[in-house]
Amino acid sequence: MTHRMKGVTGAAHPAYLTEVTATQALRRVAAKRGAVSELDCRVCGKRARHWVLARVSSEHREADGQQWSGDPADYDPLCRFHRNQRDPNLRPLPAGMQPPPGRRVAE
Repeated sequence: MTHRMKGVTGAAHPAYLTEVTATQALRRVAAKRGAVSELDCRVCGKRARHWVLARVSSEHREADGQQWSGDPADYDPLCRFHRNQRDPNLRPLPAGMQPPPGRRVAE
């Protein structure tokens, strides 16, 4: 039996979600724009390692202190250095607190 929706992706697919979680949003970015590791950092031109929310749009969402967008165009590929400078989801720890082992935080 052949799937009737074969080849239909994105908003044209009946299972397309308009409200997505942060994880689903990043999966959507990778599906539409490709693997971030194959792109260059938008700022310095080095190899990118992270998709970072770059602008606020009508698709912008926020919950539990995390921000994301359902629109893949709202993300930029950035290297680790520039991600640590620009990612709105990285926040400094309060004074006197230590991060758990292996956790990276903004300075």
